[in-house]
Amino acid sequence: MSGNIEGLDRILAKINGIGDRVQEAVVKEMNKSVKTVQAEAKLLAPVDDGQLRNSITAKVEVNENGVEGVVETSLEYAPYVEFGTGEPGSRGETTGSPRAPEADEYSYTLGGWVYFDEKRQEFVYTKGRPATPFMYPAINNNKNRIRQNIADAASKAVRN
Repeated sequence: MSGNIEGLDRILAKINGIGDRVQEAVVKEMNKSVKTVQAEAKLLAPVDDGQLRNSITAKVEVNENGVEGVVETSLEYAPYVEFGTGEPGSRGETTGSPRAPEADEYSYTLGGWVYFDEKRQEFVYTKGRPATPFMYPAINNNKNRIRQNIADAASKAVRN
């Protein structure tokens, strides 16, 4: 018995289209997700002149590894805000704000240093600044919902 299976071309076309529909749905949901994380990071970021908040961007990239959501800031001082400054000490050595996310591993020492503050045009003595996490909590607060929303979007795309 030879010949074509009736409707095979149509079935194969549908199967081939599933991957495209799933990717399209995941990209759409990822765009919503990165905007949610971006908005929360902006709310959590401390404000002096607004430069840090305004620098937080969100984008979605599609590459050979799949779909990737990126929320970032290119400001040079952003890591110092997120993780704080100062010499890391051993756990329990001093009081002070913990470095995020390794809060169980590090705390600040009591030593200080002097730097020149360009804005105030003067030398300043400091013991460092406490961490003010804004990026880590923004993703951490939303990660479970993001995972669920993306899974739901992909499932719906397969069913349709």
